[in-house]
Amino acid sequence: MDDNIAIKLENVSKEYRIYESNRQKVAHELLGMNKGMPFKALSGIDIEIRKGENVGILGSVGSGRTTLAKIMSGISFPTEGKVGINGKVIPVFDIKSGFDLNFDGYENIRIKGCMMGWDKKQIKEKQQEIIEFAQLEELINLKMKAMKPVDRTMLGLSMVLMDDSEIMVFDSPIKVGSFAQRGRVIEKLKERAEDGNRTFVMVNVIWEITGQLCQRGIVLHNGEVKFDGPFNEAVDLYKEKYRDKGTAMNKPESNDRESDDEFDGASDMGGI
Repeated sequence: MDDNIAIKLENVSKEYRIYESNRQKVAHELLGMNKGMPFKALSGIDIEIRKGENVGILGSVGSGRTTLAKIMSGISFPTEGKVGINGKVIPVFDIKSGFDLNFDGYENIRIKGCMMGWDKKQIKEKQQEIIEFAQLEELINLKMKAMKPVDRTMLGLSMVLMDDSEIMVFDSPIKVGSFAQRGRVIEKLKERAEDGNRTFVMVNVIWEITGQLCQRGIVLHNGEVKFDGPFNEAVDLYKEKYRDKGTAMNKPESNDRESDDEFDGASDMGGI
């Protein structure tokens, strides 16, 4: 793969099995019975993202956007096709994941830092900058359960923003408290993007952030790429033809978030 390419997907497809119940799923996995109904979440995806490029993925629930994000992150594997990743990837699917509510902020920075692959030296070097960016100097000694949800979100987001991975794949709304906080987050993301060595893939991220960072937009619908080009054109097409439309699963867009858990009893059909 070309050294200037960060992510390359060639003819990538992903298939799951949909079960009527968890009992049917167990019967299939343990006994080979009741195989369920196959569902193709992605079909024939060809995408090439260059290093330093920022790409917004647009698609309603059931479009395959989160499945695509997981494959780009190396969390999931395609049933068919090839995936090439050139650089360290940090997947951002739940900003507050990795925190223990019974530990204080310092302890949680150490725990989550280890989960992110930081060594002791990196954690020590980044710790103060993380706390200051999250504006938690007066709260960092509290247990996480005593902090407001927005404070926990800011701490998690601050850690993500201080990470040195070359590729960041976001599948999270990035909901922070005030307009001032949101502005600081946008400025920090821009700062990280402007060094030219970082690649952002943004799925299910609020328009204000995606629109300011992404030059390129990809529209997904029913597991297929419908558009790949300038971000503003992608937004216009998505709003006109694909936003809040019925999907292959005929599911309503209830909370603007898709996950594999939405496929009741879905099972990964191979691909590893």
